[in-house]
Amino acid sequence: MKLPVLIGKAAELGEKADPFSVWCLPFTHNMLSHIVEWTNCKIREMQSKYQLQSTSQKETDVVELKTFFGLLIFTSVFNSNHENIETLFATDGSGREIFRAVMSAKRFPILLSALRFDNRVDREERRKVDPTAPISFNFKSFFENCQNVYGVGQSATIDEVLVSFRGRCRFKMYMQMKPCKYGIKIKALTDARNSYLFNAYKDSGKNSDGIGLIDEYKRFSKPTQTVLRLAEPLFGSNLNITVDNWLSSIELVNILSKNKLTYVGTLKKKQERNSSTIFAKKN
Repeated sequence: MKLPVLIGKAAELGEKADPFSVWCLPFTHNMLSHIVEWTNCKIREMQSKYQLQSTSQKETDVVELKTFFGLLIFTSVFNSNHENIETLFATDGSGREIFRAVMSAKRFPILLSALRFDNRVDREERRKVDPTAPISFNFKSFFENCQNVYGVGQSATIDEVLVSFRGRCRFKMYMQMKPCKYGIKIKALTDARNSYLFNAYKDSGKNSDGIGLIDEYKRFSKPTQTVLRLAEPLFGSNLNITVDNWLSSIELVNILSKNKLTYVGTLKKKQERNSSTIFAKKN
């Protein structure tokens, strides 16, 4: 049985690993520098437009960006994602002391409004072929790093999640059965043993499931394309893929078998009848 293993830089950390070092494995210096570059472009634009000269409107760097991301993580820890910024930095005992300790109440909203992940100048041109252009570079880099530092265990699972979001986005979806109803659909492959997020992509609308697949695979159904796109980094590993009935099909089982992957999944009654017919014809 193949057990989950840390590889590359993650293995080098060994027993010396601490939360911050582990966090830096998927969020590399190159990614953070990329964000700093375009965030500073926005800050300079704000300085020019509003003639802002105070220290709270200065350009940022990688160290401050890590600090800012840390505070954003703390908003989740405190379950205060939608809390007013003024209450987070309040000094009357109702605020969060950690926020005041690392950043000023004026600096935090400046970084929040200036945060950028790509070059706005050529964004529209890139959007013609990629609706997710504003975050594509960092999204792709993140999962490349996730795969470089970890080896999936005996089995992986594939499913979808709706990330709550009500802002302006052309591929925002409404899913009645989900708790948050509105958001961005993410299709993901995780380690079945510990839920490690190994691979994922954003559902950006029509034909997004087949992006990056060879032409032979693009002729299959959308659910099959979903599994093949996510499982491609595991081809040839002899691992198992587990999915639900929406993604299951006989064609998928055959393709995964050819790529040395086993499969566990459920089929609806209609799918079972179709499968029986297929096997009957073959025999």
